[in-house]
Amino acid sequence: MIHATLSAGVKSGWHHHADRHTYGYVVKGHAIGEYGPDRKLLELNTGDFYYTAPGVVHSGENPTDEDTIIIESFVGTGPLVVNVDSPEAE
Repeated sequence: MIHATLSAGVKSGWHHHADRHTYGYVVKGHAIGEYGPDRKLLELNTGDFYYTAPGVVHSGENPTDEDTIIIESFVGTGPLVVNVDSPEAE
């Protein structure tokens, strides 16, 4: 389990969490998740829960001017983060 801060105006690189299921909760703020080869969007706000299946390539963005605080729990094995070049790497 981690406590993550997605800083204001920041977008993460494309990545996945190997064979780990990811369960998340937005403690404070707003984020936009982009995932899969067709680049689907998921808008997240304070109080929202989300799930990311193992191996799903995604990125996260905080388009606001305030930090977003997220709690994530990972269930499974393998590396916590695997960076990739694009969502097509799925």
